[in-house]
Amino acid sequence: MRRGSITRRLTLLFAGILSAGFLGLGIYLYSAIDHHFKEIDRTRLDSAMQRVELALEGQNDADALRSLHARLDSMMVGQDRVALRFAIGDGVVLATDAKIVFPEEATRAAMSRAAPGRPVLFTWDQGEHQYRGLAARLALDDNAELLLQVTAALNIDHHKAFMAVVLRALWVSIACAIAVAALVSVLIARSGLRPLRLLASQMDAISSHRLNQRLSTDGLPVELIGFAEAFNAMLARLDASFARLSEFSADIAHELRTPVSNLLTQTQVTLSKQRSVEEYRDVLASNIEELERLSRMVSDMLFLAKTDNRQELAVREPIDVANEVKELFEFYEALAAEKSIALNLNGNLSLRGDRAMLRRALNNLLSNAIRYTPAGGSVNVALETIGSRAFVRVINPGDPIPEATRERLFERFYRADAARSRDTEGAGLGLAIVKAIAETHGGGVDVSSSQNCNTFTIWFNVDVA
Repeated sequence: MRRGSITRRLTLLFAGILSAGFLGLGIYLYSAIDHHFKEIDRTRLDSAMQRVELALEGQNDADALRSLHARLDSMMVGQDRVALRFAIGDGVVLATDAKIVFPEEATRAAMSRAAPGRPVLFTWDQGEHQYRGLAARLALDDNAELLLQVTAALNIDHHKAFMAVVLRALWVSIACAIAVAALVSVLIARSGLRPLRLLASQMDAISSHRLNQRLSTDGLPVELIGFAEAFNAMLARLDASFARLSEFSADIAHELRTPVSNLLTQTQVTLSKQRSVEEYRDVLASNIEELERLSRMVSDMLFLAKTDNRQELAVREPIDVANEVKELFEFYEALAAEKSIALNLNGNLSLRGDRAMLRRALNNLLSNAIRYTPAGGSVNVALETIGSRAFVRVINPGDPIPEATRERLFERFYRADAARSRDTEGAGLGLAIVKAIAETHGGGVDVSSSQNCNTFTIWFNVDVA
C-alpha cells in the first residue's frame, strides 16, 4: 500500500502547529480585549456604587428608602448611561431606572451570589442590545440586618460592536496567517528534505558493479551523517562479501579444475591404447581417490551453504564435550602413535547444541593440530566455562602462525602453506567449517600464537547444561 509523502506529512504538521498557535493567539487577544472592557465597565459600575453608598448615609429604615426613586437622577450626576435598581428583603423593588429593564431572573441569580463587600458582575442581552450589571448588597448605618440590594447597569453595545469588528479582523488575519504558514511549511519541508533527495540520487547510482562508491557526507545535516555512515558501512560489508563471493567462485573453479583435469587426463591416457586389467584397476583406484576428494569438497561446500542460511540450531541436545574429545582421541590414536604425538585432555564441559556439528568442529581442529605437530610433541585440549560462555582450546606445538596469516586463517579455501596443500589433501575449508559451526551456536573462533605454540579456541554462547 502506498504511503503518504514525508513532505506532505511535515507540511501538515508544521501548518497544524502554526495554525494552532495563531488560533491560540487570536483567542488570547480576543479574551484580553474582552477582559479589558469588563474591567472598564466594572470600574464605572463600582464608581456608581460608591455614589450610591454616599447617598445612602443616614438612611437606616425602609420608609426612608422608599424616597430613593426621586433621588436617582441626583445620584447619577456625571454617570451617563448607568442605571440603578434598588430592592430590599426578598427582592421587593423599591426603585428602578426606566432607561434599562433589569431581567428579574438574571438579577436575582446574581444577587444570590453577592455579599457585602463582594459585588457580582453579570451580563445579559435584551433584543439587539447588550447590558452589563453589578449586583451588590449594602448594609445600612446602624442596621446591619437590613441589606439593600443595589444593581447598577449600563449599555455595552459599543463594546459589542467593537468586539465584533475585532473578531472579524482576527478571523481574517488568522486565515491569512494559516495560508502563509502552509506555504512556508511546504518550503521548509522541501528544503529540509533536500539532503534526503541528494542521498537518494547518490544511492541510485550505486550498483553491484560500483559497490566501492560511498555516500558523501559533505554538507549533510548532523542527523543524516549517522545514516550515511551506516549506509557506507553496509556498502563496505557488501563490497567485501561480493569480493569474497567472487574469490570463492574462483577458488571453487580452481579446486574443481585440478581433480577433474587429473581424471580427464588420466582417463584419456589410459584409453589411448590397450591396457591390461591390472593397469585399468590402478587407474580406477587413482580415479577413486580424486572422486573422493571431490566428494569431500562438495560435501563441505554444501555444509557451509546450509550453515550460512541457518537461523538457529535445528537440534539442541545435552553434550558431554569431554566424552566427545575422548572418542576423537581414540579415532586419531593410530595416526598420533605414528608420529609419537601425545593427546591430552584437561577439564570438563557440558553444553547444549548440535552434537554432530560440534563433533565435526572438534574433528577438524584435532586433525589440523596432529598434522602440524612435530614428531614427539603433544596436542592438548582444554575445556572450561567462564560466565555464560563455554571454551574449547586446542593447543599444539609448532612454528608460530604469522599475524597476517591468522587474520585469514578461517577464510574459505585459504591455505597458510600453499606448497603443502596438495600433500595434506585439504581444500582449505576445514577451519571455515569450524567458524561456521561456532557462529551457528552463537559463538565464535579465535587463534593465537606464542613461542613454539599455537592455540585454536572455539567459544559457544549457548546454555550451559
